[in-house]
Amino acid sequence: MKKILITFLISSILSAYAFTIGQAFPEIKGHTLEKNELTIPKDVKGKFTLVALASSMRAQEDLDTWLQPMYSSFAENPMYAVNLFIIPLTKGFILVGPDKVESQIKASLDKEYYKYILVYNGEVGPIRKALGMEEKDKPYLYVIDPRGNITYKTSGKYTEEKMEEIADKLSE
Repeated sequence: MKKILITFLISSILSAYAFTIGQAFPEIKGHTLEKNELTIPKDVKGKFTLVALASSMRAQEDLDTWLQPMYSSFAENPMYAVNLFIIPLTKGFILVGPDKVESQIKASLDKEYYKYILVYNGEVGPIRKALGMEEKDKPYLYVIDPRGNITYKTSGKYTEEKMEEIADKLSE
């Protein structure tokens, strides 16, 4: 019985992971903290894009561990010609509210990061479902190819191993 349960759990995890790989990234419309309107993937096609999403305050805390490493590895590095966006799914932050989340993010960041933060105030459920974001309290990161398809997915706190996998996908 234990073997069946373990096999079921492993296949469920793998199928959730595989669910998004190769699929088109769902449309997310929002504005950067600089107030520039943007739609992913439409406005980023033709270039690799790294997108990181959080749908709760706890997920945002873990996502914060990625900010500086992503910025220094990809935004500041001329070897990578990639788009980089961090998307707090603000309607998922039920206790705080979208406007409060945006003002808290602005207060906690240097202005140099504003163009990388995309504020999305739409429904969170359909985005989480389309992207296979099963765990609300984890951030999810996706590599999107120049055609708008997902080529890589990971979740959780920053690790050097995950960053190396992302860098490998962005170099393809």
